[in-house]
Amino acid sequence: MLIHLSAQSHMVLRRLLPVAPMAITCLEGGLLVTYRGFERRLHAGAGFIVPAFQSVDLHLEGRACRAAQSTLDMSTPVHLVERGPLGERLARHVFFEPAKTWSAATFSALTGLPELRIRRTLFSEGAALTEICRNQRLMCLLFGLLQGGEPLWKLLRRVGWPPASDVEAVFYDRFGVTIDAARSLAAVPSGRLRRRQEGLAYPSMHVVHI
Repeated sequence: MLIHLSAQSHMVLRRLLPVAPMAITCLEGGLLVTYRGFERRLHAGAGFIVPAFQSVDLHLEGRACRAAQSTLDMSTPVHLVERGPLGERLARHVFFEPAKTWSAATFSALTGLPELRIRRTLFSEGAALTEICRNQRLMCLLFGLLQGGEPLWKLLRRVGWPPASDVEAVFYDRFGVTIDAARSLAAVPSGRLRRRQEGLAYPSMHVVHI
């Protein structure tokens, strides 16, 4: 999944939580990454790889005269889906099938584990089914908005968002931006930036460490 972002003002996307390693690359303008309490400014040609299930904030330092251009690149090999703690494994399943009705019974049928054991294991990991489903549906919604082109009602149905839930408030509380602001970041790179992006393709880009 490759997403191109373009911001013509300062904008912050908070608490992104990828289900797989995600490469963040600055193509043009300024990009500040906040990760584990540390900040690192990326300039054109530099990138940072966020490990799976690690929260990261992106500060897009765009200006009216010069947009901040960057990409998010996340791909999940099939063998990763069933690895790691139970909460992470379940989160990946929700991310790939967000519209599915997920419950302890569903996960029990999927994993072969008793429902009580699933709940106890998640509790020991500091996780909960409702939180996992909400977070990953929000991530799917964010990525859908950043890809652009699809009406909100279709996106909400595709990610399985409950009709009675106030998505605007929950989305803002999670990412620190409105749904309209997130959608405004969606962009198709110009030929020049596309060539730069191809030249900096992960994993050959210059990776900085935080």
